[in-house]
Amino acid sequence: MEYNERGQYVSHVSCSVTPFHLTLIDDIRIAVTYAFNDKIEIIKLSNTHVQTITLVKYCHGISYTDGKLYVMVRTIGIVVLNLSEKILNTMPLDTEHSKDRIYYTNEHNNTIHCLCLSGQEIWEYHNESIIQPLSITVSDNQDVLVVGSTSNNLSIIKQNRKKSRILLDKPGN
Repeated sequence: MEYNERGQYVSHVSCSVTPFHLTLIDDIRIAVTYAFNDKIEIIKLSNTHVQTITLVKYCHGISYTDGKLYVMVRTIGIVVLNLSEKILNTMPLDTEHSKDRIYYTNEHNNTIHCLCLSGQEIWEYHNESIIQPLSITVSDNQDVLVVGSTSNNLSIIKQNRKKSRILLDKPGN
């Protein structure tokens, strides 16, 4: 949905199925993955033109940088492709990028990971208060925000990884 600066509704973009994750490509395009679906849609916001990219398994997290899409593909890992749909790389591994790094979660091991763009691991983080991490984003100063699905919380991991704290917690936790 699009709203103007006064908070009034302007328009919306219809999605083919339930959206799972999205990333901004530029001022006029977004890329969207869908729950339990092997498609990525690149949507031009001005006229809702859609380019569909089909991969071999369900697509989850997605991120865009330097002309490349980084897509978490179920049971495969992070697939790197260009906007012409050419697969450039596959990294066995939920994903987010920031500057020259890729961040992802491993919901089964309750860990958060940071990689360089070539796929080499820089660090791994574990905290008992973050259970089944499923969604992740990175701030401009490299702090990592992560949602614990089972722990029902939103945590921030400071860029040096020495401090973390729960920002939002489900009442009763």
